[in-house]
Amino acid sequence: MNRSAAALAFALGLAALLVGGSSAAVKPPPTHLLVYAPKTFVAGKAASFKAYTADADVKLKPVGNVATFSISPDGSCVKAKCLTTVAGDHTVMASYEDPVYGTLTGQVGALVTADKKAASLGVTATNATIEGPLPAPPTNMDISDSAPYPATSGFVVHGVDKYGNDIGTDLSSQATFSVTAGASCEGSQCGNAETLGASYTVTATVKKLQGSTNLTSANNSLAYTCQGEHYDVDNNTVNGCEETQLLTTHTQGGNPTNIGEIDCFDNTQSVPGQHLYSDSRAHQNPFVSGFNSAVGSSANWYVATATGGACVNDYSVTFTTTGGGGTSCYRLTIITNLVNSSNTITLTGSGTNTISGGDGSYGTSTLIYFKVEKICNLPTQEAVGYSFSFHL
Repeated sequence: MNRSAAALAFALGLAALLVGGSSAAVKPPPTHLLVYAPKTFVAGKAASFKAYTADADVKLKPVGNVATFSISPDGSCVKAKCLTTVAGDHTVMASYEDPVYGTLTGQVGALVTADKKAASLGVTATNATIEGPLPAPPTNMDISDSAPYPATSGFVVHGVDKYGNDIGTDLSSQATFSVTAGASCEGSQCGNAETLGASYTVTATVKKLQGSTNLTSANNSLAYTCQGEHYDVDNNTVNGCEETQLLTTHTQGGNPTNIGEIDCFDNTQSVPGQHLYSDSRAHQNPFVSGFNSAVGSSANWYVATATGGACVNDYSVTFTTTGGGGTSCYRLTIITNLVNSSNTITLTGSGTNTISGGDGSYGTSTLIYFKVEKICNLPTQEAVGYSFSFHL
């Protein structure tokens, strides 16, 4: 190379340096840490985590061996290894002090799974109580003892690992159940507790595994079920359902009480000394026809045959109630072939009133029905006296 060519090469090189030319790319500064969780993280076994410094898009260098790790909501970390005995969602956080750029942080979510090996059983019940003893039945009991010992049932049995984590295996169908002395189990139903308010332990067993749950003896809310037409009118479940209401007065289609044939010459007829009973408990053996569970009662029905005659086919009805409260709960309705169910008298538990209808209120030789009913749900157990008189 001659002297002029060498000078030219030097000049070009110097120019490149002066304009900042360089063949090496400048790395961007790190802004945070990328933290990576292992594929598996099992309760009771330490798992290794990794951390890398990073800018917005690029992983730069590993710093897991010098970063500080922590885990929440429980557990602990030693260097990059973290350990917890509680299964479920966790968060692992890492912090690194960069000598140039200061503190960098990052985090990652980690799902901790239970050990697959069951060490015991977890037992839960749909109801935390076990039914206590029945009240002593009265000597003149008119009741059906249809469910003497309601039981806590629906136990769910799962395998759990040695740390108490549910491993997700439902063993309910394989379990046998027992209960501490003073109660009994039949299949998955446990009840017949002897002492009210006492604690009883129900134990489930599957092969060599066992687990238990504690239940408290509570009041036997289903102690007695009323039979058919028997009503408890003093709100006392111990002394039975002591009042009887005849089947023949309950429904229009079930042979209502027959008052007889009544002409239209305004002869007053009376239906004295009746009661309308109410008791919201189930009535069985036989079922009460027309029973309304919302008010705990069924209607009383009466029927008269209007024979008519050379007179006006009108009516007047006086309805009286006694022995009840101050809420308008009791209604009498007169229904004819020409009058609909809007012809009513509604009274409190102690009152009287009259309704009437003019000529043409019914046809000759037709049936006239009187319906007496309770229409509200308070109180649920009572016996209100009533009577009514009428003429056609």
